[in-house]
Amino acid sequence: MNLGTDRFRPQYQVATVYQFVDSFNKLLGNHSLMAGYEYHRSSTNFLDLQAPQGFIQSTRIYSNKSGFGFADFLLGDVASTIYNTPLSVHNFQPGHSAFAQDTWRLARPLTVTYGARYELFAPVLNRSNSVANFSPENGGTLIPA
Repeated sequence: MNLGTDRFRPQYQVATVYQFVDSFNKLLGNHSLMAGYEYHRSSTNFLDLQAPQGFIQSTRIYSNKSGFGFADFLLGDVASTIYNTPLSVHNFQPGHSAFAQDTWRLARPLTVTYGARYELFAPVLNRSNSVANFSPENGGTLIPA
């Protein structure tokens, strides 16, 4: 028998992406030059609880296995309970990228294109600076991100 709401409900998640992109083009003789920059910030806000109103489960020792199990609950034979404190998480990940490219027309049937791109995405950060990694070394420690 289970009392309470379904487990893992509600699940509220809002994902947002902020982005700024700009590029520059220039023709110089046989060269077509292009350069650009992008700022990218992905954010995820979520409230993900296991049984927000609580959850009580009985084993049905005193009642029929196919029955409701309410007798077990009234007699205090409770197998498990879940109580949560709501926690809202606000994670974000900033990123920067830049590129430069040249298309060089050597002859009428021959064109060479070359360039470079660099992307930097920081680790996931939290608005309240509460992100950590777990290391099992030396009995387990939390390492601030």
